[in-house]
Amino acid sequence: MGEIITTPKKKSILEKKGIYTNEDLLNFLPRAYKDYSREFTEISIHLSGSTGCFLGEPSDLRRKYNNKRSVISFKLRSANNYYIHCTIIGQDFMYNVLDNMMNHKEIAVFGTITHSEDYGFSIMQPELVTYYGTHKKHLGIKPVYTKFSGISEDGMKELIDTALAEYDEKDIADKEMLERYGLFKVPATKEAYRMLHKPASMNIADAKYRLKINKLLHFALTLEENTRKEAKGTHIILNNLTIVADIIKNLPYKLTVDQNKYLKEMINNINAGKRVSALLQGDVSCGKTMVAILMLFAMAENGYQGVLMAPTSILAEQHYEEIKKYADKYGVEVAYLNGTVSTKEKKRIAQGLSSATIKIVVGTQSLASTKITYGHLGMVIIDEEHRFGVEQRDVLLSHAQEGVNTLVMSATPMPRTLAGAVHGNNTEIYDIKTMPAERIPVQTAINNSDAVIMNFIEEQLIAGRQAYVVCPLIEHEEEKQGMENVRSVQETVELYKDRFEPFYPVAVLNGKMKEAEVDEIIKSFKENKTSILISTTVIEVGVNNTNASVIVISNAERFGLATMHQLRGRVGRGSHKSYCILQSSDKENERLQTMVNCRDGFTIAQEDLKLRGAGDIIGVKQSGVSEYIDLIQEEPKLYETCCKMAVEILNNKKGLGFLN
Repeated sequence: MGEIITTPKKKSILEKKGIYTNEDLLNFLPRAYKDYSREFTEISIHLSGSTGCFLGEPSDLRRKYNNKRSVISFKLRSANNYYIHCTIIGQDFMYNVLDNMMNHKEIAVFGTITHSEDYGFSIMQPELVTYYGTHKKHLGIKPVYTKFSGISEDGMKELIDTALAEYDEKDIADKEMLERYGLFKVPATKEAYRMLHKPASMNIADAKYRLKINKLLHFALTLEENTRKEAKGTHIILNNLTIVADIIKNLPYKLTVDQNKYLKEMINNINAGKRVSALLQGDVSCGKTMVAILMLFAMAENGYQGVLMAPTSILAEQHYEEIKKYADKYGVEVAYLNGTVSTKEKKRIAQGLSSATIKIVVGTQSLASTKITYGHLGMVIIDEEHRFGVEQRDVLLSHAQEGVNTLVMSATPMPRTLAGAVHGNNTEIYDIKTMPAERIPVQTAINNSDAVIMNFIEEQLIAGRQAYVVCPLIEHEEEKQGMENVRSVQETVELYKDRFEPFYPVAVLNGKMKEAEVDEIIKSFKENKTSILISTTVIEVGVNNTNASVIVISNAERFGLATMHQLRGRVGRGSHKSYCILQSSDKENERLQTMVNCRDGFTIAQEDLKLRGAGDIIGVKQSGVSEYIDLIQEEPKLYETCCKMAVEILNNKKGLGFLN
């Protein structure tokens, strides 16, 4: 649609709010409506809680001051002789306005009426609508917009009225198409905008539904078009799997049913010339990483390169150490790249990747550098993908020539419809639900007693185990409003050192530390030189210590479900019975109760989705699709219908212009 015609100042104000075109203006919907058309001449107790216009004869105007704030009150007698007590606070100028109206037989006010046995009918902060009963008319419905500093209410209304008058876009899905897909009584888009911005009644549900259809159809069309643009797989044949077979044979455990299934499926698809674009999702400790490692070695022993990018240096280095054990054994060159690698080492790695002598590279977002080129890239694997910025992910994938295989791993499982919407219709969804046989479920409990918790930790330490303690704040100075009762890492370290040292060493870890310092602390913890590791959520992913048997999440009510479940996954990774203690006084908290009663990551992710919304869970806010994802969750059946319409539209080459 056309550009907004207004002053440069107003244009700048609108653009800062993401409003650039007339269509953006029309999609800037009212935040509320004031229904002045409801003239309740007959007041009754059943109207308590109703909002609308109330007519009556004004009387008994009074004013007093409470802490220098004016409190104005007056009575409104309705036609059926009920009195409504009206109170206006902090608007002293209204006294003179109302004083001039006291001789009128009837005035109208707008507000919410309440009723109590002590005070009868009352309205707080009523809005004056009209003065004279002789001018009673249909006062209409007034849209209320979010206010922008620099644009008046009337100014915004003029801009929207102009945009509505100029709207002449044809609907991609017209009435005939909508009805074929069972969507009846849906207005055209222009009519929907009119109903929402200039409503004749409060019956605007159909108009809102039309805009939902438009948004979901646009999203479905974009996904479907991107799916059709995907290239076929590069000509990769994985006919030599000797190393992969040997690694599997010498593992101290058997691969689970799901691990085997998806590993074979990816290899078979590649050998059949089909590009692998997959989301591998599953619970904490389900074995996703081993599937990724085996795919990297499948590529390496057939002459191709593989990339594994992780969100933190802790996780990346852990992956590197595990891969290097196998790489050294089988003579495969592997490299590790992050922000602290020396310039000389970066140059060596860049040359090795360009010449394809380095077959596997592991690292953090440094791998997304535009300066890196790959000689023979066969597969890109991204771990905990929702933690990366969209631009970082896209830069890394841009290194891969069309058709290179991609595997995204996530321990925050999503429903299939949502996963398809986020990753594209062409993405295979691999759900690992079978857990390794040796995994012992972690027992979870809520307790707020430092004495009880520390006594329990001591029992575990005496048995030779180790413990994590996680806090939401690093230092006391970080406290913000509403966080006064939250214990920081700094305070927790002092508490635990007083209790446990020198017999049981306590270490502290947070995201502000330098990478070398972090590495040294984690190494000490893995080697059991440190008994208790106190940290922020920096340990949420990446720290793997099979000897740790207890984790305390301090002020657990402050954490989201997915985060708590990830933290719980730091224990229970070995052969010892493990425990998660949610330290909180809020024992009835819904999230905490879910943690106690549920261990399945898929169920927890679904509950977290309900409580927090899709944008927070999958990290899509920065990519601009959060609104669509939340809408898909709200209207899953409508989204399925829109996906079918998108296929038909693209098959008929209809309406493609807006996508280009």
